[in-house]
This record gives sequence, C-alpha cells and structure tokens, in this order.
Amino acid sequence: MKKAIALILSILIITFCSCGKEKRPNYVAYEASLYDGLDGGHHSVDVPLWMAEKYSTSENNLAPETAEIEFNGKTYTGNYLYSTSQAPATYVSHKYRSDEASFAINASTNELTEIMFVGNSSYTSSLSAEECRQIAETLAKSYIDISEYRAEENIGDFLYSVTYFREIDGYKTSDQLAISVNYSGEIFSFSRTNLGSFADISEIQYDNEKIDTAIHKKILEIYRDENKHIGYNINSVVLIRFDDGSIAFLFEITNKFFDGNTESSSPVCLLVAEENVHIPQ
Repeated sequence: MKKAIALILSILIITFCSCGKEKRPNYVAYEASLYDGLDGGHHSVDVPLWMAEKYSTSENNLAPETAEIEFNGKTYTGNYLYSTSQAPATYVSHKYRSDEASFAINASTNELTEIMFVGNSSYTSSLSAEECRQIAETLAKSYIDISEYRAEENIGDFLYSVTYFREIDGYKTSDQLAISVNYSGEIFSFSRTNLGSFADISEIQYDNEKIDTAIHKKILEIYRDENKHIGYNINSVVLIRFDDGSIAFLFEITNKFFDGNTESSSPVCLLVAEENVHIPQ
C-alpha cells in the first residue's frame, strides 16, 4: 500500500512539474503594409490580406456596382470605386461614392464601415467642443456601450474628433469607433474597425521577451546593413483579433539610420503573432 501511494504521489509530482514547465509558443513577426521603399530595406508585405496588389485586378473586386447604406437616419446610394483592406482591419472593404458622401462597406457582411461627407467641413464655429462632444456621443451610443470603451479626443480648429476603443491589459485594441463633427454640428466622418471583436476578452496571455525577440529578428532581416541601421523605437501597439479568435500585436516602429554625417528615419509596421497562428489571406 505504501509503495502504491508513493507511486501515485510521484506521478502527480511529475505531472505538476511538467505542467509548470510547459513552454509557451514562440512568436513570428510579419511585415505589414506600411514601409518606406527608399530606406534601403529588404521589404515585403507578408500579410496577404493587406497586399494592395491583391485588389488591383477586376477579378478580385467582385463588388456590386452600386450600394445603398443607411446612416444616421438617412439613406445613401453610391457607385463602386475600388476594394481594399488596410491594417488593422481584418476584412476587405468595398469603397463607394455618392453626390453627398464617400463610404465603405464590409465585403463579407455589407455593413457600413466608414463614411465621409463631401464638403461637410464648415469653417464657421457656431458650437463649442462640448456640444460637438455630445453630438458624437449620441451617435456612438447607437453602436456601442461607451462605458466599455475609452475615448481619445482631438479638438481641432475646424473639427472635433473622438475615437472610442477597447483597452486590454493596457493595450489599445483595433475594436474602435471614430467620429468627427464640425463646429456647425454636422457629422464630417464616421468609421468603425473590427467593432466588437474584443467584447468577450478581459485579459490576454503573452510573452514580452519572445515578442521582442521576434521583432528584433525581423528588423535585422529587413535592414541587413547594420552599419547604417542604428536602432529603432516602437511608436504604438494595437491588439488585433482574427476571425479564428487568435490575437496578434500590430507594431508601428521608427527605424533610425546614420550615413556619414546624416541621420534619417523610416517607419515600418510589423504584425507579431504566435508561430502557429494562421495569418489572414
């Protein structure tokens, strides 16, 4: 009996230790669509979804010639312009234009993703920023529970703008809604990106050290002349959640160069995901 108990305890200890030492996956960095083609780097867009060439031929733009959308109580009908997908969006958008506005719809769901009104940027100031804030907030409430989002404001000379975004573990996510209002009280622009994609997420698991390693490796692949490339700074990080539920980090990075007596800089955008994650095609 004692031997049996000892054997069971040994198995439990080994199992517990194995679980405790379980290794988390490594990360891979992919170059996204933002880069400077004149900075001497070996660039390539590694995320097929965000390749401009993907939407440059008619066979890839299987969109209706016209589209009708409803926004803020009014209906708009537009003619098709082109299709695209840009980081951090995880879907393709079809772009349209009417006499009053240009707008985009999600190619898969036909939902409105953005709209901008032609000539709706009045230079007259009849309303205060606070009044514009209330207009934007009223519109936002018809799409989101604003108590679940943080608000980032920009009070300009001609427009009041606000972006609502979910924040997870201190990171901004691509679950966003943006509104601009002119000081005559008119909506100038509206956009939503991956709205609701982080609704059921309160925290994430990640390994900062492995993420940093993946970034550094990719930077060295892009900028192979280490004599000129003298470092880089991370400007911003946005969390993206793909359709399969996997989460990735989108980094905007400024690279620094020194050539003789001249210092210069160049941006690059990297998507960092666990190595087993399927990158959207």
